[in-house]
Amino acid sequence: FQLDPEQGRSGVDVELTKGGAIEGVLHVSGGAAAGRIVAISRGDANSFTTRCDADGAFLFERLIPGRWQVELTDEERVPGHSTTTSDGSPFREEEIPWNYEVREGATTRVDLGEPVENPAELMGTMAIDGVGAKGWVATLIAQSDIARLRTDSPEAKLDADGTFTLRVSAPGEYRLSLSEPEAGRSLVTTLVVLAAGSNEWSASFETGELLLAGRPDPSGESLDILVAERSGFAFLHMLDPKGEQPRRLRGVPAGPCRVSRHRRGAMDGPNLLKGGETRLRVEALADSVVEGTY
Repeated sequence: FQLDPEQGRSGVDVELTKGGAIEGVLHVSGGAAAGRIVAISRGDANSFTTRCDADGAFLFERLIPGRWQVELTDEERVPGHSTTTSDGSPFREEEIPWNYEVREGATTRVDLGEPVENPAELMGTMAIDGVGAKGWVATLIAQSDIARLRTDSPEAKLDADGTFTLRVSAPGEYRLSLSEPEAGRSLVTTLVVLAAGSNEWSASFETGELLLAGRPDPSGESLDILVAERSGFAFLHMLDPKGEQPRRLRGVPAGPCRVSRHRRGAMDGPNLLKGGETRLRVEALADSVVEGTY
């Protein structure tokens, strides 16, 4: 409702129910459950925490019915002392890892165990025009964490041979991204499935240059992106509308490319590769300069 505080609004009845509850016990070896922190969230940018008692028991009451995420955490959530960040992407509820459901007037029972350490290691190499991509930065983000915009994902700089090592606490599907350090606007990204223990990955690209001339959106409501997809890889380069014309892009993987225009408020991972208005199709050639206008 749009309410004027001076006029108010009549004809509105608000009825609050008691909601439901989550009651559980944390099971850990050695009787070390006392004082451990349990967090819950329903994906609305609010989360709540409580500490387990001497027996590992915990309780959350007066909760909105629906799906909730319950997990151990290392920090308490203090009202007024947290930050919420959004990049304007559409909310994708299906990507939140729900694990319990709260029902009106009922108590949901939870048996919570300490996560079992089952680490995975990725040893990777990337070469550009036959030379290791020294100085590029590699990052691993779990697919389940992308919607939560986590900033504690592991990252590593590639050494002189273009090699790097990244470690995560559990196997699963991850998005591997490699970004150019100086320009900060070129990105190579792909999905990897990591098993427990050691995993190997490598990629090599031949590249060319593109000399692109384009007319920016006068409203400033959109952004142009160069996209090159290669067998499960995606190369992305953000085109600065205020940059000099024409723009010279070096290190573009050889092969078909396109320039797509996106509305800033609708940009997310899937839309970068599938959405947007295609403004130009061009093919980058190894060791060559190709011109295009969009």
